[in-house]
Amino acid sequence: MKKLVFVFTLLFTLPTLSQPFGNEWIDYSQNYYKIPIAENGVYRISFQTLLAAGVPVTSVDPNNYQLFAKGEEIPLCIDGESDGVFDVIDYLEFYGEKNDGWLDTALYEGRTNQPNPYYSLINDTLNYFLTWNSSANNLRYQEENAIDFGNYLKAP
Repeated sequence: MKKLVFVFTLLFTLPTLSQPFGNEWIDYSQNYYKIPIAENGVYRISFQTLLAAGVPVTSVDPNNYQLFAKGEEIPLCIDGESDGVFDVIDYLEFYGEKNDGWLDTALYEGRTNQPNPYYSLINDTLNYFLTWNSSANNLRYQEENAIDFGNYLKAP
């Protein structure tokens, strides 16, 4: 009887001690559009591209767009978001990186045993996910207009 109680206790307590899966960033009430990135660079997505992908660009405030990669929010630069309407000439930009060995570290005992941390052995493409919510506090790049370069210190 004691063994049976121990087994049941073990079965019901182990799931509560398990690690999260890494999908905590997903809000299942939102739609996500996958953007595969295979090369590092700045990417621009136009109104027409979003419309062709099925994104309801005319009914979503551009301030509400979010972009995710590797489980984290990525900052966006949205041209024309200040008027609250995503027009035909508007676009969104972001810096996208190809897949590296960040996820492959789980295959090795420590990062030092990984053959190449800058190249994935599985896939070179990293998927970015575009979505929108009702918040206007999403990550954005801040435009820098400073021209007083003499006041900045030199980097070593």
